[in-house]
Amino acid sequence: MRSSPQRKRREFFVVGGGPAGMEAARVAALRGHDVTLYEKEPKLHGLVNLASMIKEVNDENLPALISYLQRQVEKRVLKSFPGAKSTSLSLKGSSRMW
Repeated sequence: MRSSPQRKRREFFVVGGGPAGMEAARVAALRGHDVTLYEKEPKLHGLVNLASMIKEVNDENLPALISYLQRQVEKRVLKSFPGAKSTSLSLKGSSRMW
């Protein structure tokens, strides 16, 4: 799926550096928006690393998916704050939040 650039550039704050948060940040950045990603853990991955260790989960592509999304965030997202605890006060006045 291709993301076309939007006419009006906006500022987005994405809270959560799991797969969904990283993908939301990636797509918004591809559309030309300024994106800041907040994650409380020191690394971006969410619970996927834990899920990939469960024997019943036979999807060996989970670590590859996380590596891909981490690279995309590094390349495209304006600011990324792993290890940062965002609060409603730190995001007050933001125009958009996902």
